[in-house]
Amino acid sequence: MLALASACSGSGPDRTVIFVSPTPSGTAEPLTSQPETPATPTPAQSTAVPTPTSGPTSAAVEGTPTPEPTVAAAPVEEPAPVPAIDITAQPLSTIAPAPTPTQHLTPTITPSPATGTGPVIECVFFDGLVRSTEADEYVQVLNQGASAIDLAGWRLVDRSDGSPEFTFPPYQLQPLASARVYTNEVHPESGGFSFQRKSSIWNNSDPDEAALIDPSGTIVSTYLYPPSC
Repeated sequence: MLALASACSGSGPDRTVIFVSPTPSGTAEPLTSQPETPATPTPAQSTAVPTPTSGPTSAAVEGTPTPEPTVAAAPVEEPAPVPAIDITAQPLSTIAPAPTPTQHLTPTITPSPATGTGPVIECVFFDGLVRSTEADEYVQVLNQGASAIDLAGWRLVDRSDGSPEFTFPPYQLQPLASARVYTNEVHPESGGFSFQRKSSIWNNSDPDEAALIDPSGTIVSTYLYPPSC
């Protein structure tokens, strides 16, 4: 059987290994010494380069998994509060009504009495229906006072032409009652007064002005037509 004897001198790659082979006499003879070839490290035996970790060193040595780094969540910005809208219905009393458009009416000509307590010319019927003479024209006199008035001596005249002129006889004109003076007709129900003129008095195309004069000669009322009665 082969006997192995080794002698170590020092350490490292300079170590010498001696092999002894038995001889027939039983005496061991030294074999040729061969230097020991240093073993080439394999990739698995290569010196490991420590990989830096974010965890503690003791955890890497003991084989404990390195904890994942905790990432702090970014703060969520709260949205600005939306102001509340008051949708409560307003009371109808606070709603302003729409303005009513102003109507522009054509002014009408009205009597212009000198006093508000006596007789006035209420209207003139200037466009008679009787051909040529227009005998049915008339002037209407109204007593707007609160007591009866005697028309004796009062006069009615076409002031624009200066004529004709009618003078009232004694006649009691009651409050709010009226009397008519026709061009050439007699109507007792309205006083029975007439100019007794055989042609028209009140011009249709160029209006005349009628005037009522009291016994003292004062013009107390005038009327310029249209409108008609």
